[in-house]
Amino acid sequence: MRANGGLLTPPSGRGGDASKPITIGAIEESDPPLFDAEWQAAPISLSQNSYWIIEGVNARNGESLIRIGENSDHNIIRRVVVWDATWNANNELIGIHSGSNDNLLEDIAAFGPSRKTVNNTQGGDNNTYRRIWIQHQGSGDDGPTAVDLAYNSYGAHFENVLASMDWKFGPETWIRTSNGSSLGVTQSGEFRAVNTGNIISAAGTQSGDNCANASVHGSLGYLMADYIFHSQGNDYHGLGAPMLYLAGDSLNCITLRHVMIYIDPGNDRYNEYRGMFLGALDVQGTAHAWSAANLTSVSGPQGDYLDSTWGVGSTMSAGFTHNDVVSPWTATATGANLCYQYKDGVVTDVPLWPWPMNERIKQATALAGVYSPPSCLGCSGGRASRVAIDVTADIESMLGVIPAHCRR
Repeated sequence: MRANGGLLTPPSGRGGDASKPITIGAIEESDPPLFDAEWQAAPISLSQNSYWIIEGVNARNGESLIRIGENSDHNIIRRVVVWDATWNANNELIGIHSGSNDNLLEDIAAFGPSRKTVNNTQGGDNNTYRRIWIQHQGSGDDGPTAVDLAYNSYGAHFENVLASMDWKFGPETWIRTSNGSSLGVTQSGEFRAVNTGNIISAAGTQSGDNCANASVHGSLGYLMADYIFHSQGNDYHGLGAPMLYLAGDSLNCITLRHVMIYIDPGNDRYNEYRGMFLGALDVQGTAHAWSAANLTSVSGPQGDYLDSTWGVGSTMSAGFTHNDVVSPWTATATGANLCYQYKDGVVTDVPLWPWPMNERIKQATALAGVYSPPSCLGCSGGRASRVAIDVTADIESMLGVIPAHCRR
């Protein structure tokens, strides 16, 4: 299959079945087809489409990038790289919505501006996100987040996710929006984010049933030394936005296993932001059903806030540099181990490294260049050019050399 521009949008209502899914794939993934929506729509969109497989393609420049909605079930999207949504909008790079269930996104990369990078929301239930590399690169809309686990949805499971935020590629000044509507306020200067931004967070679930049944396994959220993320939000204790933030009064049934947060000591927000904030997710009349084990946090003097009801206990490893914590390549009883692949919530014996989409990510990030949408409300300045990102090399520069037993 060859493409240069255009949309990958099957007719609504068309689909396969469990024994005969419909497959769209690349002839040669070293030169993947590129779908460019030219900022008008989602270049990859499923609506009332079930049992489709989409693999080996790239997509860019959309209102959103991958959208699965309107009762689109049992689809697989794998080995796909997407980038760049519109700046002043309530949008996402990857979103599953509207009664779309049992979908699998596997070996995916998503980078560039958007309000949410990965957004499981509004009745998208029992979906799995496996081996996803994410770099949230800014938004003019309130509430930017790299990974939103559970918003009016259930059963989102994230396995081997690498997520970061770096806003140097967006404009320096813009008109602030909320849900896409202008607030008439010019946003500029030191603060490059608005209204609490987090790398990993979760909001409310459907009314009447607070059991989100969401999980994160074998995953890393990070800020490297030169990454720019300045948030005006706070953790309700007077500190800047935590990288991992789960708190409130409307969530239950969340599981974290082998999750690491890393803020490089050279980052200019190292002294201000917490690594993790795991608050009390009390729901009146509902028994606690959230838990966390084998967490690692490398962050500054603000440290972490861990409510005792999460049950983290002695499995937590925390320090000021990667040398102060248990190595993620050898951790067992204490700290997160990031050496192996997860499948369906269970760690396998298959090494995770080098990162599965490493070469595709290097190719796409080099291709992306300067973020320059034709319409950007009040935007000026900024916009550094993207360069090739070597994910495996970046992780080793932060966490040490990946040993042979973690490599395929």
